[in-house]
Amino acid sequence: MQVDGDTLHSNWWMPNIPPPSVAMGVYPPESCVDHWLEMRWNAPASMRLHVGVAPHGHPRDTGFEVPQAHILTPADEHTTHYFWSSTRMNDVDNPEVDAMLIKLFGEAFDVEDKPMIEAAYANVRGKDFWKEKPVSLGIDQGGTRARRLLEAMLARETAT
Repeated sequence: MQVDGDTLHSNWWMPNIPPPSVAMGVYPPESCVDHWLEMRWNAPASMRLHVGVAPHGHPRDTGFEVPQAHILTPADEHTTHYFWSSTRMNDVDNPEVDAMLIKLFGEAFDVEDKPMIEAAYANVRGKDFWKEKPVSLGIDQGGTRARRLLEAMLARETAT
């Protein structure tokens, strides 16, 4: 975890694991891979995410990486527009890979991310986040740091 002004970097390296969902169909389920997730968040609401997988113990360039952009902007006091995009460096002219990735990312957002975001917001809407004493896991460090950066930005903005 690294903070540089209003930019937060949170990178994860997971060696020797079963293939994550982004690698299904590329690596057999019984294989072992090295998986990385590199995130750069620029306050207040844009994120660059690189998700990659390579055969365990091999250089990263022997695998693949899926770069993504996530941008959020308020619609009103309680609603946010969430835009995301993704690309790839391999099989760029393959409509079957296009369809597989569209399905994978659509399911990941609609079935996993969106319901969690909505449920988390419903739990804290109108409340003081820190007074709710949220449980924080190691994987939550990036989000906690981002919240604190946003609070500091708001405090500076209010002070001027």
